[in-house]
Amino acid sequence: MLTLGCVTLAIPLALFAWTGSNMRYTGDDYCYAGLFRQRGFWETIRSTYLGPSPFHGNRYSLTVFSGFAGMIGPAASAALPALTIVMGVAGVAYAARAGARAFSVRVSGLESLLAAEGVVFYGLALSPELAQSLYWRSGMLPYFLPIVLLFALAGLGLAHSNRVRPAAWGLGLIFALAVFAGGLSETSAALQLTALAIALPLVLLARRQGGRRLPSGLPVVATALAGTAQAIALLVASPSNRYALAGLEQTTRLSSLLRMMAFHAYLFLHGLAFRQWLPALALFGLYFWLAATITQRHARVPNALWRLLVPAGAVILVAWLAIVLATMLPSAYAQSSYPVGRALTTSTFASTLAIAGYGMLAGFYTAGRLPSGKFVGLTTRVVILAAATLAPFMASRSAWSELGHYRRWSQFWDVRDRQIREMRSRGDSGVEVVLMDKIIPDVAELQPNADFWYNNCAEWYYDIESLSASLPGWDQ
Repeated sequence: MLTLGCVTLAIPLALFAWTGSNMRYTGDDYCYAGLFRQRGFWETIRSTYLGPSPFHGNRYSLTVFSGFAGMIGPAASAALPALTIVMGVAGVAYAARAGARAFSVRVSGLESLLAAEGVVFYGLALSPELAQSLYWRSGMLPYFLPIVLLFALAGLGLAHSNRVRPAAWGLGLIFALAVFAGGLSETSAALQLTALAIALPLVLLARRQGGRRLPSGLPVVATALAGTAQAIALLVASPSNRYALAGLEQTTRLSSLLRMMAFHAYLFLHGLAFRQWLPALALFGLYFWLAATITQRHARVPNALWRLLVPAGAVILVAWLAIVLATMLPSAYAQSSYPVGRALTTSTFASTLAIAGYGMLAGFYTAGRLPSGKFVGLTTRVVILAAATLAPFMASRSAWSELGHYRRWSQFWDVRDRQIREMRSRGDSGVEVVLMDKIIPDVAELQPNADFWYNNCAEWYYDIESLSASLPGWDQ
């Protein structure tokens, strides 16, 4: 069953990666690429952080990542979806193994892989805008990549917390990773700060109870918090914020801000409960079965696990609500609005982890109260088959149906890219190309109007004077 679960979850993830391999530049991608081409790597980072820019220049890590991607070219946009999926699965598996060791629980490689694939798959499947959150580089880097880095930070932190004394290089790496992950977006920094703020009293409590578990948890969490505080300070201190907020309506009254955050959190959780209840139920069932399988393999369940079930449920609830509220803060403050779909990726993954956590708590409790044969007979045929095959099958079918559209778009984009470069090499200052449909929802493509701002960014990228997309051909 473990192998079946791993394979069926890997199929939609592979299809997501395959679909993403057809991505090129669109929307803000042109602006990042254009500025780096015109100003160079270091000057773009400096100037966009200190002054106005066509993107969020205060997000220093996002600018750095975009610069590295720009060195590779459009191929980086094609490779990043698969790379981040692999990194996410590896990070969750690493954190799961480190967490299991902290509580003296044996977890096999297949079990940690199933847990990791489940978190990444369901986190993406439940996201309101998968295309913006995974396929579009300028949407994936500030919202999905920070989650991937936080999984790595969690695994690294747990591994060093299990040591009697953390290594200096490990603390340095934790600090640097926290600074870098927090600098990708304000929403990711809010998630990171809230999660670590909740972790701090937990490690203090473990320390008061003798420090047998996570003996180095306090310096590790304190180091990660220091890195997160540094990241937030850099985000806030950027002079580019003044230009970015100039045309927006900020919510400055604390009472209004709190009411708006609470209402937006309610809207998000309401939508999750009533529109995504089926995959959420499958997610719960998957981790219920996984926890029960691990529990029954142990001849004796560690007493610490039984004592922690109820407190763990309370902590999960508090952390879930706190993180969802915190991730609503940036949009509520800066724009007085509900977050766009890609910005809800952080809330979605927090919800995924919470539902998975409750599934595991229920599995631990149930498996310890039922005979092994009875448990397997009642749940294996229903729970694991539904949770590990039905939802991934539906997601796979949807991804497969969209794959042809993405492949056609990439073919048109490659032809158009060659045409622009050929015309530029001939000395043409004004270039006219085919008008293509947008591939990412709510993200515009190049337009017939050469003065459209994405057209201007593309002109910087291709180093031409005028670019318009007005020729027919897409529908032929």
